[in-house]
Amino acid sequence: FDWGDYCIKVASGSLNLTLAGDNTIQTEPHISGSSMPIWVTENATLTIRGNGTLNATNHSDGKACIGAAWNYRCGTINIAGGIINATGGGNGGCVIGYSGDRGGGTVNVSAGIVNCTLLNSNSNTYSPFGLGGSSVSITGGIVNATTSGRTTKENCILNGSVHGSFTLTEDWTVGEGQTVTVPNGATLTVACGATLTNNGKIYVDGT
Repeated sequence: FDWGDYCIKVASGSLNLTLAGDNTIQTEPHISGSSMPIWVTENATLTIRGNGTLNATNHSDGKACIGAAWNYRCGTINIAGGIINATGGGNGGCVIGYSGDRGGGTVNVSAGIVNCTLLNSNSNTYSPFGLGGSSVSITGGIVNATTSGRTTKENCILNGSVHGSFTLTEDWTVGEGQTVTVPNGATLTVACGATLTNNGKIYVDGT
């Protein structure tokens, strides 16, 4: 998709998005209004799963990439699989979740790989995060994103640090210049059939 306003709008009810292969969705730069790749309204739920990749970009500064349009409340976003590379937000907007001062919304990550890049890191009036909402819960998967202090995180890898007991079930590469830390009390397990390739550094104080 490559449209001018929003590409997908989840207006009500639930939408299950199953990823297969490589997918790209983006908005045009400098589009005013509710420009965003995936808009999840206040009373709607989006669940993303599958084994594919979603590359999502919102070129409009300050607006979420997946979540609420500017000054609208966000619904519920569940990420349960796939690889999501999302770029957007900045100037008060989060990459995934709410944007602007209306806030709200729930973001749950239970599996998959999520990479969030802020389009503009200027905080302006509101603090932008990679994942943002009234409730953010990361209970699995590998996430590279800034989050608020009230984020729940367990049994996952967040910004290179293992939280709780995390089991890698698919192939994953620690890239050159990247660092993964297994702190004291945490456990990193590589499941049978999965491969962990280390081109960076892995520090283990745990197991």
